[in-house]
Amino acid sequence: MTPTKKVPSITEWLSEINYKQLDVFRREDAEKRDRLELLNKIIGLPYLKAYKFTLSEVLNHSIRFEKLLSASGNTKFLFKLLPTYSKLPKLRTRDKNLKHCVQWLKKQKIDDDKYKIEIVPIDKNEKNSAVFCVNKNGIWGEIINGPIWNFSKGTYKKQPTIFSFDFKNWYFSSHNKLTEKFIKKAIKKIKIKKNSQVKALKNKIDIEITSQNYLQGYFECIQRSNDLLFVDYNRRLFKIIEKSLTTISHGIDLLHGTCLGPGKATGKAVIIKNLNKKINFPNGSIIICHTANFEMLPYLKKASGIITERGAVLSHAAIVCRELNMPFVAHVKNATEKIKNGQKIFIDADKGIVKIIK
Repeated sequence: MTPTKKVPSITEWLSEINYKQLDVFRREDAEKRDRLELLNKIIGLPYLKAYKFTLSEVLNHSIRFEKLLSASGNTKFLFKLLPTYSKLPKLRTRDKNLKHCVQWLKKQKIDDDKYKIEIVPIDKNEKNSAVFCVNKNGIWGEIINGPIWNFSKGTYKKQPTIFSFDFKNWYFSSHNKLTEKFIKKAIKKIKIKKNSQVKALKNKIDIEITSQNYLQGYFECIQRSNDLLFVDYNRRLFKIIEKSLTTISHGIDLLHGTCLGPGKATGKAVIIKNLNKKINFPNGSIIICHTANFEMLPYLKKASGIITERGAVLSHAAIVCRELNMPFVAHVKNATEKIKNGQKIFIDADKGIVKIIK
């Protein structure tokens, strides 16, 4: 049972670095749709609904599943196997019609009582996507044009719009009226208007709210056509991110970029462009690449720092690098061309500075 590496989940990333609270995190991730459903019932939060089934319903083609199968045609889905035991990994396949999803399921050879199924229709015409965190001091996050999974992969070329809201004033790193309207509408949806709603939520789940009655946590939301939909509300990921969030700053040296992980490092550059080729990577080297991805984890665990041409502060790679206490500078233009293999590099990630020493 090998999880897909096309768009690895954050739990797969954390598993690879032996994250100490992985079981707790897995449970939080597996139950996110339940939390979104609860928020929808109590405060009216719009969310991306999923079809929920047991394994036996799908494998034995229950009447309810047959109705979905008949109506789905060639619609593509995200097909997820969510563990009912926290020590088991989440398994998923995506961009397949339901017939192909069932074929994939049969190959997994898993027990009926250990997993439940969620099936989510895929719409590749998502106009905007955002990830953001809310704590007692304010709201901070990023917005991109396109599907939410681009945050995980970090493959988009255009730098995300960074935004913040201190409950009084808004800041945007770049201005677009439609983008700003989208995120302001989303933020309004997580403000709890009635004390009775706060009480109802606290009776069901462990929540934290700001003094302005905004729900605290990590959120993901998307815009499909004219619909605003939340796809994640995670309390554990919020705690991971909150302790390591840094301010965005820019350097003034030979090369500069955006700080995705604080700290300083010195080491020899290793350019990584093709992971299919054997790479000589001594401990303490500094990775230079277009974007950090899941397949780079063996090198990330040996590196002293990383420099990328693309990336997002709330991407999976950035979150994991901060857990590894690794200095990370992104958006360094043409880094893989300007820096050569073996050159000694100094990173001051707090200032976004990259120096070629020799």
